[in-house]
Amino acid sequence: MSDTLLIVADSERDTTDLCVGLRIRTSAVLALVVSVLTLIESLPAAELLDGPGERHRFGVAVNTLLAEEDFKTLDAIADHLREKRARFQDGTWKLPMFYDGVETPWETDKDSAWQEWLAKMDRWQRANPSSITAPVAMARTLTAYAWKARGNEYAKHVTAEGWKLFAERLAQARAVLDDSAKRPARCPGWYHAMQVVALGQGWTLAEYDALFNEAVAKEPAYYHYYFAKAHYLLPRWHGEAGDWQRFAEAAAAKAGPWDGPVLYARIVWATGDWDYKPKELFQAGRISWPLMKQGFENIERDFPGSNWNLNNFCKFAADAGDRATARKLIDRIGARYHVSAWFSRVNYENCWHWTHAP
Repeated sequence: MSDTLLIVADSERDTTDLCVGLRIRTSAVLALVVSVLTLIESLPAAELLDGPGERHRFGVAVNTLLAEEDFKTLDAIADHLREKRARFQDGTWKLPMFYDGVETPWETDKDSAWQEWLAKMDRWQRANPSSITAPVAMARTLTAYAWKARGNEYAKHVTAEGWKLFAERLAQARAVLDDSAKRPARCPGWYHAMQVVALGQGWTLAEYDALFNEAVAKEPAYYHYYFAKAHYLLPRWHGEAGDWQRFAEAAAAKAGPWDGPVLYARIVWATGDWDYKPKELFQAGRISWPLMKQGFENIERDFPGSNWNLNNFCKFAADAGDRATARKLIDRIGARYHVSAWFSRVNYENCWHWTHAP
């Protein structure tokens, strides 16, 4: 199998470390092509090669393959990702992005699009009954469809119909996963998909931990298991204030002197999108900057070519008030600032002026 994923759009050819030849049919996936072209026009070239830009291109590629019902290639890609434990340039796993990519139809506001997407998933399973990938993809789509019905509001704002559809679709997702668990092999994505179901169904901590412990025993370096549990432990879901931070510290201690700080940094990095204002928690001592800093240093040694990692390292150093470290990092960045890390050029420039102030 070739190690090249080719996405051809508007005569531009992008490559990543995976195998797919895309035959994009304009009438079927025009919106996907437009998305790629919009991304190309709106971001610096470096952002397409690393971090969210790289993941987005990969996700569009596998989404297109499902739209075209190229099930054989989808199974081959997933098999390759599992076998090679493939990573993106920033060190994150490709397999979760594979499932993210096939999870939803392009037009997520239309129930008809969801029904057709689920029909494609069903045809995939029928085409390859032994696939360990197709059931996970189906469960992920059913779970996403459940959340569409519920919405992202707090529970008191969810309608009765929303709760009904949410419960029904989560039950369907769990049934698909339970049935596929009878097969001899199980994808790491199976456990992550079940974690998302568990969050929505409100499993007890004991039930959730049984699932989590089985998952990490089989693949202890699969970061998304830890991200999902930290999310489960957020106060807005099934935890209390400080729970996810204590979990991150415990996971780091168990992972060892090199992998532990890496895991801690990645958990805080991922969970920060949901729960906290970094400066406040660093100041309150609820996040350990020394441990996170060591994690970023280890990540940089393991994946030295990632500008995305470098920019985020610098941003977190600034949030933690570590001016000396932030200055060294921002000087390395120079003009290669990553807008997705800083949210705006203004934030980057403010950091530069703060680090270079007398």
